[in-house]
Formats: sequence, structure tokens, C-alpha cells
Amino acid sequence: MRVYKFLTCQCGLRAIRERRLKISEIRSLNDPFELLPFDLSDPDTRRGLIASREEFGKSRGLLCFSMHWHNPVLWAHHADGNRGICLGFDIPDDLQQPVTYVEQPIRLTHLDCEIANKTLFTKYEHWHYEEEIRTWASLEEKSGEDYFYNFGETLRLAEIIIGPGCMVSKRRVLQALGANQKVVRLLKARLAYTAFRVVEDENGFDGG
Repeated sequence: MRVYKFLTCQCGLRAIRERRLKISEIRSLNDPFELLPFDLSDPDTRRGLIASREEFGKSRGLLCFSMHWHNPVLWAHHADGNRGICLGFDIPDDLQQPVTYVEQPIRLTHLDCEIANKTLFTKYEHWHYEEEIRTWASLEEKSGEDYFYNFGETLRLAEIIIGPGCMVSKRRVLQALGANQKVVRLLKARLAYTAFRVVEDENGFDGG
């Protein structure tokens, strides 16, 4: 399945050059209800779920993607206001799962595999615009303060989309790609003229 990662231009070029993505740790995610999509009114349930989240976050992190790259809100929120880069990856279907969005917290009445899955792949409805696809990754390879996941067969870079407001040159992107230039599609994006979408610019990089 093709999925998309929105990044600032600087982080995007670094990811392309180093052939790896930063893994998001649970403690640093921007959704305070991450792994807590349940009714938390019972104190014991609340304490147990928070403790479980903290323990799980010691060894596992997230790689978060979107199903599509055409939504201008995604570019605004996650790619430096249209000035960033979007990376398209091919990921095996059995290693990723779409997020389910709900209006109200889930009533927790029992624990089983289905509930465990909901814990990992459920978010509040107002995050729906992200059309999130996520995969969990072990916190193993650390560089500085962050953990990373290397490109490879399970995370194959297939496409690079340069944002409508991104001024990076084609040459600089190709330099970051190095020997992988022939296997990765590179395109420039623009704002659509008849819809609220980001689309491919038929003029490309204007020879840049």
C-alpha cells in the first residue's frame, strides 16, 4: 500500500539522504488521548490505562502516515504550511493498519484482542482529516535523542512530492537521493485551480 509522510523541507531532505524516518515516541505525540480512546471516568480504569500506555511506550513507537497527499490541511499542519516535502512509501499491508475515528470515548467493559487493537488504532473523530495509516516500531536504533526506522523492503521510498511553497531545487533533492534516483518518482505540487486540493504541477520544476 502506498502511504504518505509529510515533513518540513529540512527534515524531508535529511530523511531522503539518511534513508530513515524518525519514530514518534508515545510520550511526544500531539494527541493527549493517544492510546486512551476510552471512557476514563472510573479512577481504577484510568490509572490502569495510563500505566499501560507508559509501559508500552518504553519499547514501542509509531510511524504515522496518511492515505493521500492531496489534502491542503495536511500540508498546512504537517509540512510547514505547504513549504515542506511529502514522501510516498510502499509498506506491506500486513505491517500497517488504518486508524478508526470515533465521536465518543469507548465504554470499556472487558479486555480482549479486539479491545487491544482499538487501543492502538482508535482516535477522536476530529483527527479524521489525517486519514492516518500507522505501523508500530520497536525503539531500537537510537541516534542522539531520537529513534529511527531505516528504509528497506518494509519501508520502501517510492515517491517524493515537493510542496507548492517549497523552494528546494530539483538538483538538491536528486543529490539527497544519490544512487536511488532511478527508483523514486519525483514531482512538484501546486494548488488546484478548481478545487481545494494539492495536485501535481504539470510544469514540474521549471527546469530547476
